[in-house]
Amino acid sequence: MNVICLAIVTDALVTRVSADRRRFEAWRKPEPGELYHLSQEEFKRAKALVEQEGISVVTHPGELTPDDAAGPRAIISAEGADFLEDKIERVDEAFTLYQLRHLQLTHYRKACGLRGNKAAGPVAYRAGQAPDQPRPIDLCRSCTRDSGHGRRDRRVA
Repeated sequence: MNVICLAIVTDALVTRVSADRRRFEAWRKPEPGELYHLSQEEFKRAKALVEQEGISVVTHPGELTPDDAAGPRAIISAEGADFLEDKIERVDEAFTLYQLRHLQLTHYRKACGLRGNKAAGPVAYRAGQAPDQPRPIDLCRSCTRDSGHGRRDRRVA
């Protein structure tokens, strides 16, 4: 099989290596819209790279075959849900406009009410979040509507 995951990363501007050089940490709060804007640029860069290299983008499970004649393929992914900026509808936007098929919910920052991983620093939940902000379960449900294991029309593998 000839498939790669081509990932965008949107938290690089707001994270850094910790002073003890043992983990990455969030060092500043992003400006409103900053990470979303960066995601659009990153998705465009991924699209340009795919076109330049003649790689097809996997959007359906049937495209994952051991057929080498299909040539190199890529699954568009995002390392972290930071670019959603608490707007769950952006999952649908990225799916439709940018062919996003793999979304790693956390990376080095706490995003969309989700806690970051151990490398992000102390584990913390968003306490007392405003009613208009999505809960982590809402984000997961938006990715898995219609099925307990992912939307049938959204599954790649």
